Amino acid sequence: MKAKAKFQLHSSFNKLVGTGYTSYIFIFFFICACCDEDGVKPNDQIESKGIESKWQWQYSESGWGKMTPESKGFNRYLEFDDFYYSEFINDSLVTYLQYDIEVRPDSFNGTNKYLVLENSQEYSFAFIGNDTLRLYELCFDCALHQFIRL
Repeated sequence: MKAKAKFQLHSSFNKLVGTGYTSYIFIFFFICACCDEDGVKPNDQIESKGIESKWQWQYSESGWGKMTPESKGFNRYLEFDDFYYSEFINDSLVTYLQYDIEVRPDSFNGTNKYLVLENSQEYSFAFIGNDTLRLYELCFDCALHQFIRL
């Protein structure tokens, strides 16, 4: 009796989604419904919006060593506001550019979120908790820059 019930359930499912190509089409539309129109998952969009803030430089580190505000003799701040990137050195504005956030695969760095400035400069980035931002220059022996949210 149980075998017949399983067969009836399976048969009902086949009637619902069909057989052959119909089931593949059903699965395809189900997967597409989990993404927005840009193919970015909603969690990625929420995390990307977390960059909008003012950030104070803590340090930069590369194969050449570590630099801090104390070792360089200046403070550096970044501000992300309404898709504009501002960079300040000791409270003087030195860079003001539009930026965008892109999500794309990258097998080299193992990350897929990018800060793209209008001058074509790009960084991959990651958050550590809610108040620490790491920017990674995109080359083999380039620097990691760490900032804290103000």
